[in-house]
Amino acid sequence: MLTITRMKKKYLLILLLLPIVGIMFIPKYYFSKKPTCIHPAGFVNTNDPLSNVYQSDVRKILRSSSPKEFRYFFISFTGSHNEYMMVNMRNDSRCFDARMLVTNWDKLEGMRRTNGLSYPEELYNVTWELKESSESDELVFLDMNSIID
Repeated sequence: MLTITRMKKKYLLILLLLPIVGIMFIPKYYFSKKPTCIHPAGFVNTNDPLSNVYQSDVRKILRSSSPKEFRYFFISFTGSHNEYMMVNMRNDSRCFDARMLVTNWDKLEGMRRTNGLSYPEELYNVTWELKESSESDELVFLDMNSIID
């Protein structure tokens, strides 16, 4: 009988510590407020974030940046076949809307179908790359945390 009581205490202790240990591995931005939007100095002044001039300025900033430097907030899907995802990219010093080409829809298909309706606004651990070509650069979505549909 004594061993059963010790086992119960052991499991109870594990159950109590599990959430604390789990929190240690959750990124801090899950619990932090959205950074204030600060438009970069010298950034194009336009009301059309889809314009080529605006997106060119976005790509200039991203050439010297990495995906981990930003937080990502979904805006919408756009393009003739909704092949682009518009996201607001933010950190403590910059804020702008970026158009990302999506070629892998594994994690975004449900979200694409509803244009993000009833999905979380913030997208976590987004990764992307700038694909350079002779015509123009393209910001390409690579991956992110899965979304539960």
